[in-house]
Amino acid sequence: MSVLEYTPSGVGPEPRLNRLKIINGLRSLTMICVFFSHAVLVLVVFYLKNPYAVENMFNDPTKYILLNGTLVTYTFFVMSGFLLAFNFELHAEKHRVSLWEWPKGMILRWLRLTPTYALVMFSVMTLMRHLGDGPQWELVVTSESDACQKHWWAHLLYIHNYLWEDIPCFPQSWYLSADTQLFGLGLLVCILCRKPRTQLLALGVLLVISLAIPAAHTYFQDLGAVVHNSPESFRTYFRYNREFQIIFVRGHTNLSTYVLGIAGGLLAYHWLNNDKTVSERLQKYKWLIWLAVPGGVGIILSGGLFYMDGFEPSTFVRVLYASVHKPIFQLCIVVILISAIFRVENVVRCLLEWRGFTWMGRVSYAAFLLHSTFQRGLVGAARLPAYMSDYNVLIILAATVFLSFATGALLYVAVELPVAALLKAALAPRRARAKEQPAEDAPTNVTTKF
Repeated sequence: MSVLEYTPSGVGPEPRLNRLKIINGLRSLTMICVFFSHAVLVLVVFYLKNPYAVENMFNDPTKYILLNGTLVTYTFFVMSGFLLAFNFELHAEKHRVSLWEWPKGMILRWLRLTPTYALVMFSVMTLMRHLGDGPQWELVVTSESDACQKHWWAHLLYIHNYLWEDIPCFPQSWYLSADTQLFGLGLLVCILCRKPRTQLLALGVLLVISLAIPAAHTYFQDLGAVVHNSPESFRTYFRYNREFQIIFVRGHTNLSTYVLGIAGGLLAYHWLNNDKTVSERLQKYKWLIWLAVPGGVGIILSGGLFYMDGFEPSTFVRVLYASVHKPIFQLCIVVILISAIFRVENVVRCLLEWRGFTWMGRVSYAAFLLHSTFQRGLVGAARLPAYMSDYNVLIILAATVFLSFATGALLYVAVELPVAALLKAALAPRRARAKEQPAEDAPTNVTTKF
């Protein structure tokens, strides 16, 4: 499954899933962070009255959290791997595990993701180009429609992140392809490795490989340690940014974060069998939870080192940082997840388990697909230069959040939810359908189980 279309909340048939309510808050806040980074990107694409403000961002240490904020996006991979492992172990308790689970799981995932995705993409291809005009409409909106008409098939096969073009279609959808590719590998690991020792060995080998992959790309292709957010990269939507196209959007280069997610999911599943004892032991390490948040922020800010004038990092520094900064940051996310599941502390947990995040979590997949359409339309229809300021960025962010989640809710009710219900009705055993009692806030992914 994709973390963007899973909602573990409320009262459901499996009580252990109720411990995962933190996923809604973590996913919703991560999505807002993605909207925030894209709001800055959109404003930079405008013709600006004060273009110097963009240049000055690189001299302001407070902006480093934005410039290296791409780390936050990888949180989706951690949550996806976590949910895959956790739910697969629950599934294996009541079902015989065989290799047949792999094609079945991949097909079910495709059926869950694709109808909503295809509807939005084909709307962009056919309708969006006719809904407005402006000085940049052809450059920003129509060009995306043309790219989608050319490469829609690669999107529906979830391989387009390896076929990146100069003018990409649905740039944000690279995550869906990368996550699908990692899901396939992760599902295979869960099927083949059923004993704890085998799982530990497999994940250890995969983690070593996943650390070596970005190191090898950085060394042999002479890449930077981070995705460098230059003004030109902003204005061209990273069309010619090698670090973005080689390291950021591909599945195999994000393997380390997915492996950490799987490890966290397996750990949580096994520890829940001895919940009370584990919770008492983890109380001794509460200080780790309090260090996780500032530690993650510190990792993000450390990327500012590579924006400093006059600093030329050695090859060793670039390779080392490219290899370890993502897994170290996402390790902080795993610590937060585990601490919330076992209720080690109550401040961060209560914030992320706030019930208001429940509906946002449910519609986040549709909101994710729709948000760039509103932003591109804003840029394409603009007839006057914009002013780059923190206030204007927040205004665009607020509009993006409101419009994306509001229309996402409609798309969820009209398309995503009916598709999920049809899959559930078609695949659930007759006895299970007869005995099943509907629950108001039950997890939405009952059909696929993992």
